[in-house]
Amino acid sequence: RGRGKKEGNPIGKWIQNRRQRRRQRRSAAASHGAVGTEANAIANMARNAKHFSYPTEGFVTPIEHSLLYAMIEFPERYPETVVKKEIEEEEFDV
Repeated sequence: RGRGKKEGNPIGKWIQNRRQRRRQRRSAAASHGAVGTEANAIANMARNAKHFSYPTEGFVTPIEHSLLYAMIEFPERYPETVVKKEIEEEEFDV
């Protein structure tokens, strides 16, 4: 029909390309591991470890995984009274 063999079926190529992109996205997401809030906490832990004396063995529960940390990190989302109440209720004992 006027097209050479080199071009092939355009719809078939589109489907192949779409499947390939989907596989690439899935494998990239799987290899990166953490996403969303967990990825954010990991990034914060790495950044904070440079500025504070974090123990080499780590913490039982890192502060970056706490609600309080999120409240302080995003003050526009949490009213000051709520943050202060959370601080008062937080048990900082080991």
